[in-house]
Amino acid sequence: MKLTIINQIKELILKIIYWHPHRTGKIVFCRPRGGLNDMLCQIEKCRIYAIKSNRDLWVDTSLSGLHDCLGNYFEPSKVFNFGSPIKKLCNDSSCFPECLTHKLDSYEADWDSSIMNFVDKETRNPLTFDFNAHYDESVLLHEQCGGGDYSIKTLALLQLKQDIKHKIKHIIENLGRYDSIHIRNTDYTTDYKYFFDKLKDKINSKVVVCTDDFNCQQYAKEFWGSKLVVIHNVPDMAGLPLHEFKATDQYTLNLEVLIDLFVLASSENFYSCITNQGVASGFALLAESLRSNPKIIKKLIN
Repeated sequence: MKLTIINQIKELILKIIYWHPHRTGKIVFCRPRGGLNDMLCQIEKCRIYAIKSNRDLWVDTSLSGLHDCLGNYFEPSKVFNFGSPIKKLCNDSSCFPECLTHKLDSYEADWDSSIMNFVDKETRNPLTFDFNAHYDESVLLHEQCGGGDYSIKTLALLQLKQDIKHKIKHIIENLGRYDSIHIRNTDYTTDYKYFFDKLKDKINSKVVVCTDDFNCQQYAKEFWGSKLVVIHNVPDMAGLPLHEFKATDQYTLNLEVLIDLFVLASSENFYSCITNQGVASGFALLAESLRSNPKIIKKLIN
């Protein structure tokens, strides 16, 4: 999906239609869950709603697969605030879901398999609101996971920190021409041995394999031999997906995820496959979207 001039015009029209001379001071409090693609998709949903409802958007990614604040990786944003507004809110601020009124700093989220998303542990109410409805409450909380192909729209509005930008650019420039492969093999699994066999005759020179699976990386080293370029080693997470694994050095792990994303998006040829569960990896979708938008890559790392 290319963010063409038409998309940019639509964005401008949206802001013009819903422009307000005064801020209400009301808040959309987004606490996205899941991996990087899910996180960006949930932020995008809240961003559009915040524009339409004349609310300030706060994004707290400490509970997401990032396990950290976005502000440690991206420059301050004009689009939304990094972190939590809880300390800024009055105790009497009205909230939706209503069960969280006076409990924004103490509620517990729980996974509900019946709706495949997060609910308030005590009341079992979904931790979200109706994006097509109007609310008078001061704070609207949205703490959900869920992916798609619109994560690129949020990424396009961000700007990497200078040191991260230079590091990614340096790695890509040193790689020269190369192909890339993405393998997800934790919560979703892939027959990567079969997939490597299918690609064997297509990879002529250098290849980078980005994966969340320690065993897959070890096999790739044997299979691809001197053709393989290893940018960083994947930790042994005992089968946990990256977004559920909390590292001792979370910053470095997150940085490696961002490096993987741009390495995949900047390759000459990019290969990914549908998982054994019949779905595409959200990370691969994000990499493909970024790869289809070279202007966004240029904006982010140049």
